[in-house]
Amino acid sequence: MVLTSCACRSSLLCSALCCSYVTLFVVAFPLAPMLAFVNNYVEMRVDAFKLVHNCCRPDPEGAQDIGACVVGCVQVCRCAGVLCVGR
Repeated sequence: MVLTSCACRSSLLCSALCCSYVTLFVVAFPLAPMLAFVNNYVEMRVDAFKLVHNCCRPDPEGAQDIGACVVGCVQVCRCAGVLCVGR
């Protein structure tokens, strides 16, 4: 299982939503900030566990060359060589 940036973004959005609800309802339920803190702490520990135990790095694979940017890199090196030698 690989966590994507979308999964992390969704988790952060849920935390922001939780904080906004706490701010909204703190007058009606004064215990809300403590419960939200406990919820966020537990959620953070569960996410850390999932990140450490369920996610792994992809296996490195070899490639033929550096890909499509080779033409651009060669052009930049040529221009830099012409500019530096011309001085």
